[in-house]
Amino acid sequence: MRGRQRATLPPPRPACTATEATCRPGADGRAPRPRHLRDDGFTRAHLWTLRGTPLSRRFCTKAGFAESGATRAHDFGDGKPLTQVEYERDC
Repeated sequence: MRGRQRATLPPPRPACTATEATCRPGADGRAPRPRHLRDDGFTRAHLWTLRGTPLSRRFCTKAGFAESGATRAHDFGDGKPLTQVEYERDC
């Protein structure tokens, strides 16, 4: 008698990272959709936004993201790195 074969599922993808979250006048105000990321196999979502942009940071918080405490310097190509802060949430 043969044993039943178990289906092997691939491990979930660990995280999706967006390099920048910005807000500008006229933006549609829609938040990233972690549900769609979950459907694609991601378990966490990470956003990076500039430290000195309170509107963008508030947007991330309203979308359910929490500041992780991580920071990094990011050079946008002008040789003057700016500090970004990371936000994260479960998908």
